[in-house]
This record gives sequence, C-alpha cells and structure tokens, in this order.
Amino acid sequence: MSIKVAMPFLMAKKRNLRISVKITFEVKANGIAVSVMTNLDGTRNVSYTGKKGANGVCSEADAAKTMAKPQTKSTTTPPKNMTSYCKGEAVGQFNTKPMYIETGKAFATSTGYAIKGTGDLGNQGKKAFQCNFDQNGKLQNFQSLVNEGSL
Repeated sequence: MSIKVAMPFLMAKKRNLRISVKITFEVKANGIAVSVMTNLDGTRNVSYTGKKGANGVCSEADAAKTMAKPQTKSTTTPPKNMTSYCKGEAVGQFNTKPMYIETGKAFATSTGYAIKGTGDLGNQGKKAFQCNFDQNGKLQNFQSLVNEGSL
C-alpha cells in the first residue's frame, strides 16, 4: 500500500515533511514548527511552536454534532478541548514539542476541572504538571507538580 503525501508549504516555500510517529506529522521553517497529531479517537490537533516560545493548539471539532445539539451546561461532562489547551500551555511552559507532552483525562475539582500530565524534557527528566480550569473550561493556571527545591 502506498500513500501519496503532498509537499507541505510553510512561509511560501516547499518544505521537507518529517514523519516522527505514524500519527504525528511535523514541518519546520525559520524557527517555526507546525505539527499535526491524530488522536486515538480519530480527531486531530494542530499545534505550532514559534520563536521565543510562541505556541498554540487547535482541535478538530465535529461541526455536525455541535450544530445538531443545543449547548447545555452539564456538571458531569467537562467542556471540550481542555486537554488541547492544557497540552498547548505545557508546550509553552516547558518550551518543548507537543509530542513530548502527555495528558490524562479531565476530572472534576471543587472549583471546576483539572488535567494532570507529564512533560518529557530529555536530560531534565519527566516533569509532572496540572492545568486547572473553571467550571466553564477556561484555563485558570498551570501548576508544576515537581518540587524544584529552594533557590
């Protein structure tokens, strides 16, 4: 079975495509990296890492489902995309690539929701973190779960 891949363009020039894992694709140019990752459920996340730690993450949304259902607030189901926001925040805080960040599922807290994860920072080891969200799914803070000691 052969797969045809169109040459990606970034900054108006053809760039080499590097396939780092079968579900992750990345293209780089001039200090900017754009990554596309397919999640286990088939949805995709697109992230970028730019100069001086600039970063962002976009998640694929199922527009048909979103339009078909009225938006209702549920206390049992966390708002969507919190995992992607958390991963994007971790990428920026740790100045690393999305493929080195692992996040768990959102869980309810007394003030909203939280997501725990780890960042693989190579020589610095894995660092645990937690993203805290309010009840509407807005990121409140990014918290390191590693005691770095006193300075």
